[in-house]
Amino acid sequence: MRTMGPWFLVLLGLLGVGLTALLSGSGFSGGGGGGTGSAGSPAGPFYAVDGTRLLTSYSFGSSSTSGLYYSPPNNSLHLVAASSDAVAIGGTSGYFTLSPNFGVRWSTTVNNPDGVVDTGLNRSAAGVVEINNGTQGTLADFKARAITWGTEAQPACSAATRGLVVMVQGATGVKDSFAICAKDATDAYAYRTLY
Repeated sequence: MRTMGPWFLVLLGLLGVGLTALLSGSGFSGGGGGGTGSAGSPAGPFYAVDGTRLLTSYSFGSSSTSGLYYSPPNNSLHLVAASSDAVAIGGTSGYFTLSPNFGVRWSTTVNNPDGVVDTGLNRSAAGVVEINNGTQGTLADFKARAITWGTEAQPACSAATRGLVVMVQGATGVKDSFAICAKDATDAYAYRTLY
């Protein structure tokens, strides 16, 4: 068994996972609600969303199909929902990692992550992140102060790359190019030069 600190509660808040629900997951044990937690645990108790006083420390077994569990091979903490391994924190790379079928969403209701969702982030393909309205595939808007374009060779312009904007930085004495893949009235696809 390995005792984990309170840092993982930040994750629980971001994901909108009720702490009370997680306590029912297997592979879980903890110190008493009003007493002192196990060695290395915080001095004070944790509280559920409704203010209920909970455990003073949390420990995790090495496997589970629901709730939270610790993975010794990767030195990471996992959140499992309905037998789907959704999130991992830590590991040898030190990342916050989502499974490809999970994303991040924002509720429209303050202090209620289970409210109506209108904004989300998802992985739509390898190397591609989409901004949506909370439903994957239904795209939404992006606002930024400034965008700096990288440089790459233009891939073939086709229906699959329609709307792709590509900047190619020219060598010394050669003009940069900035173009968008689009079709004309005859349905012919080609890069249209913006600069």
